[in-house]
Amino acid sequence: MPFQRILVLSCLLLCLDNIATFYHIGPCQDRNTTSAMAVGRRCRKWCRPGDTRCKGAKVCLCDHECGYSCIKLDNFCPYPPTLLNSTNITITRTNRSGIFQVEAPYLYNDRARYICDVGFALVHDGNHMCHGRRGWTGTSLCARVECPDPSGAIGMTNGYISDWVEGPYYPGQQFTFECPSGYRLIGSPVRSCQNNGRWSGVPNACDSRRRSGRCSHPGIPVNGELFSARRGRDRFSIYILDNEKCGQAGDIGSIKMKTRPGRDWAMARETAADKAWPWHAVFTRRSDSNIYNSYATRNFLGGGSLINNQWVLTAAHMFALNDEGNDAWQRYFRITFGLYNRPITRNHYRRRLDPTMVVYNTERIIYNSNFDDISLDYDIALVKLGQQVKLNAAKTRWINVTNAFGWVNFTDYIRPVCLPCMPNNCLNSYLRNKGRIQGNLNQQQICDIETAAVLDVSNNQNIAVVTGFGHEHERSPNDHRGNASVTLKQGVFKLVPHARCLLFTNQWGWRSDLTERMICASSENGTVRQHACIGDGGGSLIRELYDENTRKSCWIQMGILSWGYGCGKKSIVNGVNSYRPEFFTKLPLFMSWLNQTMEAN
Repeated sequence: MPFQRILVLSCLLLCLDNIATFYHIGPCQDRNTTSAMAVGRRCRKWCRPGDTRCKGAKVCLCDHECGYSCIKLDNFCPYPPTLLNSTNITITRTNRSGIFQVEAPYLYNDRARYICDVGFALVHDGNHMCHGRRGWTGTSLCARVECPDPSGAIGMTNGYISDWVEGPYYPGQQFTFECPSGYRLIGSPVRSCQNNGRWSGVPNACDSRRRSGRCSHPGIPVNGELFSARRGRDRFSIYILDNEKCGQAGDIGSIKMKTRPGRDWAMARETAADKAWPWHAVFTRRSDSNIYNSYATRNFLGGGSLINNQWVLTAAHMFALNDEGNDAWQRYFRITFGLYNRPITRNHYRRRLDPTMVVYNTERIIYNSNFDDISLDYDIALVKLGQQVKLNAAKTRWINVTNAFGWVNFTDYIRPVCLPCMPNNCLNSYLRNKGRIQGNLNQQQICDIETAAVLDVSNNQNIAVVTGFGHEHERSPNDHRGNASVTLKQGVFKLVPHARCLLFTNQWGWRSDLTERMICASSENGTVRQHACIGDGGGSLIRELYDENTRKSCWIQMGILSWGYGCGKKSIVNGVNSYRPEFFTKLPLFMSWLNQTMEAN
């Protein structure tokens, strides 16, 4: 009997040690009893890893707000408390094999995630961890979704709601918008409160002027404002963002008009405004020994694109050479969202870090099994988010963020890009409005139509955008000077037909095996140097879908930046000195692999 007990305790010790070691990568956060009391728990005995303060069946583990504490080996948490208006609780466990759902008994660091019923939303974080005192961290509340009063917005332009009633307004509430005599209604005449707390349709306004020769009023969003307007030319700037929808860019500056058919598109790479490209992700090597090198050129890998709350899409070539044949190497990197200004000095880290930044350790890196590191064919990878980290108050080290593992919340600065052949993507609705998707087609037929549309390189559909922190100038292999961009850059490219791409690659010989899984783009007009460079790899090639009727814009990803031959250099092709193209992985061809990979992991 004693031997059996020792064996059981030893196995449990090993299990808990594996869980703690895997989950708490990096330093444990400092002990904060005030924060612990705020969530209704008392901390256990303080300890340091490797010391002898923990007696009996206890081990020293990182216990969330309490820091390192002595945790009982037989610590099993009860079933998480039920939450009103939430009938779905997912409980997962993390070990060296990954994240998987579990049933009782629940161990230290198991995570419970609440999902509210339709029409309700979490007021607090829906993630809770099993802590050292046999309870669950955090508090949550599923509150009924309410939409704001829409009468103020239409009232700004002398409009009104004919069937207005006093709130609160819950999902399903519907209003009719009208204008007085002599005014024309802009936007949707009937709008409904939706489950996301926003009103459906297009923002309203009452326009008193004739439309001929001028743009109509853009409408005013509920709880929003018209923040830039010059009445002399009737120019308006307005940004209406729904964080739950994919493909919504912010202020993209001069690119806005240059990406639409029939526009003069020539421009040099320019600095992107804050919130411009909220799906852009930055990959860096982890630098825990010297945090001031976290975003140094030597640790900068490249870019990626956020595609949902858990996964980032990028290029395989950035990670393939780091593959050590085990799982550990996959956690050598970090992903940063909401970064528009790269910190390069200590003062930047202490005083000028982008407050919108959110940083995660990488958890899983899965690249296509057919990836060829010579030809760079099948250059695509998926990266799963791990532990969220942040700088401590002194800005001296990275610490774990409590109850933040493997899931990023969408904000104005962090939102996903749209992908073709995915449910509810804006390309599908765009093509249906254009009459290109009709009838009862199956999923494969719809995907084929979307793929053909997004890869169209005809003259009126061949403009795309690339973003990144890549080097401003070409860097030789032995040149280690830090010339990566200090700001996020954006640039307009022209898509190039496959046959013309071959004219370039056939000149180079060493990489002449251009495949059908690649697409290329360049500064085709030859008047402005437009290029990607080292540090831009893995970033997205995106194109805009603009609906003239609804005045709504959406961005969809069509490629992943893979390789190029020099940065902004020219080659003579058919007697013309033209800028060399950049080469991208043709994303629509990999949607089946992408979906299967996410489902399996």
